[in-house]
Amino acid sequence: MGPKPWLRGRGQLVPKLIQPTYDLIIDFPDGSWMLVNGLRRGIVEDLTASLAMSSQALNNLDLQRRMLALLLGNFNLWEGLREKAAVE
Repeated sequence: MGPKPWLRGRGQLVPKLIQPTYDLIIDFPDGSWMLVNGLRRGIVEDLTASLAMSSQALNNLDLQRRMLALLLGNFNLWEGLREKAAVE
């Protein structure tokens, strides 16, 4: 038998790393609370970044022009709108 994963060198104990599982998180209230808190922080950070980018776009006419040029050029928005109007 090979060495035990929780033993090191002269018999010193080393903590085993536990991979969190769904059941472990759900059955451990503090763990699920930390997970939910992390999710909420991520959502708030995403919202904050989105609001910042939207504010920049609304306050920058040059950026609006470049975005429109990109949509009409590379993303073929104009052709898509014309096709949609022809179908309706």
